[in-house]
Amino acid sequence: FIVTLTTLRRNRLLRQLLEVDQDETVRALSIGAGRVLDLAAQYLAGRIHQIRERSGGSTDPAEIAALSGVLARLTQSMLLTPDGPPATATDAEMRWFAEAVLVPMIR
Repeated sequence: FIVTLTTLRRNRLLRQLLEVDQDETVRALSIGAGRVLDLAAQYLAGRIHQIRERSGGSTDPAEIAALSGVLARLTQSMLLTPDGPPATATDAEMRWFAEAVLVPMIR
């Protein structure tokens, strides 16, 4: 989560696109992002399944699919609205959020 969000927020091309044509870029990253979100959710589902197999958590495919979809959408939202809650502007804030909120959901 921290690496992904930091990488996306610092991505030079993405920042330039947002500066040059913010409306079109935001539209593409929101309304037109269904396939990207699906791909991200599928990747996350595989990782969550691996984590839960090791930790003894539920490996129910429907539960993992729902969680991975929510996490993909959460990351998208935090990328597009970085100044909204929860506070994740610094590495420390992102780490706290991940440990306090995301890790318990994933395990």
